[in-house]
Amino acid sequence: MSRQRRDIQGLRALAVVAVILNHLFERPAGGFVGVDVFFVISGFLISGLLVREVAASGRIDFGAFYARRARRILPMALLVVVVTVAATYLLYNSARGASVRTDGIFAALFAANWHFAAVGTDYWQTDGVVSPLQHYWSLAVEEQFYLFWPWLIIAAAFIGMRTGRRSPTAVTAGLMALVAAASFGYALWQVTAAPTWAYFSTFTRTWELAAGALAALALPLFGRLDARLRSAMAVTGLMMILASLFVVHPDSGIPAPGTALPVFGAVLVIAGGTGHTPRSMLLLTNPVSQYLGQISYSLYLWHFPAIILLRVFFPESGTAYALAVLSVTTVLSVLSFHLVEDPMRRSRLFGRAGTTRDPGGRQALSNWAPPRWKPVALAGQGVFTAVLAVVLLLNPAGPGGGSTSGASLATAAGTSTEDTEEGTPAGAGSAAKPEPAEEVAAAVSAALAAREFPEFSPSVESLGTSAWIKEVNSDGCAEITASNFDGCAQGPPTPVKTVAVLGDSYAIAWMPGIRAAAESANFRVIPLTKGQCPAASVQVTRDGGTDYPECAEHREWALAQIRDIKPDLLILADADNTLSRLASGTGGDGTPSAVDEVQGGLSDTIAAVQDSVGEVLLLAPPPAGRNLQDCVTRVGSPTDCVSAVSQQWRQMQQAQEGAAGSTGARYVATDRWFCDASGACPGFVGSTPVRVDTSHITPAYARFLAPVLLGVM
Repeated sequence: MSRQRRDIQGLRALAVVAVILNHLFERPAGGFVGVDVFFVISGFLISGLLVREVAASGRIDFGAFYARRARRILPMALLVVVVTVAATYLLYNSARGASVRTDGIFAALFAANWHFAAVGTDYWQTDGVVSPLQHYWSLAVEEQFYLFWPWLIIAAAFIGMRTGRRSPTAVTAGLMALVAAASFGYALWQVTAAPTWAYFSTFTRTWELAAGALAALALPLFGRLDARLRSAMAVTGLMMILASLFVVHPDSGIPAPGTALPVFGAVLVIAGGTGHTPRSMLLLTNPVSQYLGQISYSLYLWHFPAIILLRVFFPESGTAYALAVLSVTTVLSVLSFHLVEDPMRRSRLFGRAGTTRDPGGRQALSNWAPPRWKPVALAGQGVFTAVLAVVLLLNPAGPGGGSTSGASLATAAGTSTEDTEEGTPAGAGSAAKPEPAEEVAAAVSAALAAREFPEFSPSVESLGTSAWIKEVNSDGCAEITASNFDGCAQGPPTPVKTVAVLGDSYAIAWMPGIRAAAESANFRVIPLTKGQCPAASVQVTRDGGTDYPECAEHREWALAQIRDIKPDLLILADADNTLSRLASGTGGDGTPSAVDEVQGGLSDTIAAVQDSVGEVLLLAPPPAGRNLQDCVTRVGSPTDCVSAVSQQWRQMQQAQEGAAGSTGARYVATDRWFCDASGACPGFVGSTPVRVDTSHITPAYARFLAPVLLGVM
């Protein structure tokens, strides 16, 4: 009916390029708002079709509508899911493959947004295990929106007829505006109450699609405006979108109010382009933008699996990695658009053949429509061949073996299992037994020299934060409250020493080693730990940015228990990311003010109990490292799992050393328990994984460190 909107095609290109650049380079900082621009475009185009259909026939052919959506969305979406899951199994271990397979099921059912919200996915996370199908959340939002949106349009038409209105436009606009306002208000509340759910929820995103729908209803009004005014509107809208790429940040309140700038900018571009395409829109209407807009759906689907999975071959992100991602994304997108997406959209799948103009208003390149399954077969064969070729070219010798299979921590340090059990290093004869710290240092050095992955114990498949929480909390003593306080204290009736432990989840991670050390020396251990609640007397937020008043309450209660118990030793153990979770907002990157605040908080905690304890020990956190579920691959090597001591860890060291110096407490550095003198930190030592994620140490490694822990206790 209407001519092709070249400006909208260009908006698609701008949106997808912004998203890809943000995901690949984390620049521009607000590039993620490209998804919000997509939402506006989708709301405009699909709602416009539905409203016109109701105006012309008084009804909506739901069968035809959902058939069009299925032809447009399903073939490519399912192809990328299948290829991504298969590639994950090919490149990673079975646990990672199973996890992505689960993600793929939710993605195929268009429920990815609820799935990722339910498992606590942090969209802004960049250093942990990220699902290559995480970007399917936006697809799920759109399809869920279109489950109920046509019914709202039908309801508006019914109300309009019952009230005697010849046109239901006013009623439809009123209902849409009401829904949009409710969604925006709910998003404002949810951003503060539950940021993760706010990001992924269909209810918090509805206002963005509704904004596009309202623009579709207002087209006749826009068309009556002066052409110069419309051109100014389009330019202003484009400037708003471009500005949002640089001024909108994750902490702007996403999706409300942070995405209002790009959303209303997109509405202005659409409004300004009504009836004509301004010459000033060359950024959107040039041939390159037009083609990128045409293949934007394929680009969006392929880019994120490429970003995540190609890290297998490029552990250190750099120019080669970026070029590989952009090349693979472009090639797969071009091939799949011409062989799958476009032909399937115009096929007879799910009903009548599609027209040469899809719901997005794009004009097909030709009327050629090959047999239904031939494009899928061709694309599948091409993708499989490409993946196989990459694997063979980059790993001609095949996946790394396991010649150190079954090795233990002892063998990594140059001793046999039998020698270790007898307590004498291999070949030592009558030589003195090395100090525990020396043994650990030797084991770390041996791990850095490893050239093949061992047979891990515990297995990489068993790692993960959730599994770790279940293990460390098996006795119900991970988080201590008044109800379990007495039952969680462990030790002999007449202990040699009483040791209390105060801190967050890092302190919880140390507990298996502390308990093992205490048991060997007849110490009594009293945990006073709580997840994400540091020993330092500072106000922090939970991961995700929500307030955490319960932490201060717990700390005050724990300090009262310490004053009552009067332990011989108090161990304070905090995460280094305490610096970036300060409620004051001073610690985005471990700034000097954040270091000062944490140092002061530690000093305040020590001062509150110093008269009641024999000694205070500040135990440094383990340096963060690579997640083994991300770096142990079938085509990689142990060097892929080596990390370096971070600047944030050094700044936490500064805060802890400062507090120790001002209070007379004792600071214990831990970096040499995990890294060599150069600051290189292996992901495993012997056959034992060091961390369950990027930060918390495994219980097995904590117990391995029991001798050195005992030495500092």
